[in-house]
Amino acid sequence: MKLVSFGEKGQERVGVVVDGEILDLATSDVSWPGSVMGLLEQGALGEVTRVLERGAGNWIPKDSV
Repeated sequence: MKLVSFGEKGQERVGVVVDGEILDLATSDVSWPGSVMGLLEQGALGEVTRVLERGAGNWIPKDSV
C-alpha cells in the first residue's frame, strides 16, 4: 500500500496509489486526516484497507496531480 499526500499546498489530501490511480480518501469519508502522518498516527491503515476493498471514493489518474 502506497499512501500519498496530493493537492495544492495548504489543501493537501491523503490518498492511496493503486495501478496508476489515486483513491482520494476524503471522498470516501470526510473524517480522514489531511496528511499521511495524521493517518498513521490515528492507526487507520485497517480502515484504509477496507475502503480499498470497497473501492469507495473518487479515483484520480496519478498523472493529473
